[in-house]
Amino acid sequence: MKIKKITSLILIAAMMCFAFASCGSGSSSSGGGDLLASVLEKGELQVAVEAGDEPWAYQPEGESEYTGMAVEIIQGFGEAIGVNVVINPFEFSEQIPAVQSGKVDMIACNISRTQQRSATVLFTEPVSYNNGVAVVKKESGFKSVTELDSGDITLTTPAGSIQEELAKEKFPKAKLNALGSTSDAMAALKAGRADAYITDNIQGAKMLESDSSLEMLPEALNSDTVAFALALDTNSYTLRDAFNNYLKVIKIDGTYNELYKKYFGTDWVPLTIEYGA
Repeated sequence: MKIKKITSLILIAAMMCFAFASCGSGSSSSGGGDLLASVLEKGELQVAVEAGDEPWAYQPEGESEYTGMAVEIIQGFGEAIGVNVVINPFEFSEQIPAVQSGKVDMIACNISRTQQRSATVLFTEPVSYNNGVAVVKKESGFKSVTELDSGDITLTTPAGSIQEELAKEKFPKAKLNALGSTSDAMAALKAGRADAYITDNIQGAKMLESDSSLEMLPEALNSDTVAFALALDTNSYTLRDAFNNYLKVIKIDGTYNELYKKYFGTDWVPLTIEYGA
């Protein structure tokens, strides 16, 4: 076993001891038990991922198992605390209701940490950061995002995503056709039912790798951090804190950078304005 993995396990063990010491010390608004203790007792962590969200969570062609940046991070966490991770694919708009209703324990997806969402879910520390971008067909002739703010333009993006709000804010004159899933929105652009797909730079780069007919317009629309999420409940804090400690460990010991290079093709550079973003 590598030294960095041994270090990870030691730190995770210390973190879990702290979590157990805090179990039962407070009451919950839902009346249930502590979430970390429950997960450990069951030996199972139920996780929601967004289906077809390459490179975060996706099924390689011909394979039934999910892989991706989010999947490997959460599976590593499950291994560290000694539980089996069960992957549950959802459309983006279904994930927050799933964790709120208790169908899953946690969302492992690149969800933008907005003030509005912070009133509905409990966010982890950032798992990454990205920029909003517009992907178009090369044959469209678009050179700038400013050309997209027109009544003759149709934009698409997943419903319920931060990009849906971004499209409304940046391109108020354009028609917006927000679809149920990432794959549906991508298909709409490729089929010509939309002139531009509003997404993030990481997913946009993956689209360009697999389809040479597409290009990304040069200007960034915004910049934000993304994170995993749990139900907004006092019982969720120990599981959230356990995950945050694991995330810090893998960023320190180099595991996170290995995953970042594997899925994003470049080294991870932390933001200075927010540690670990």
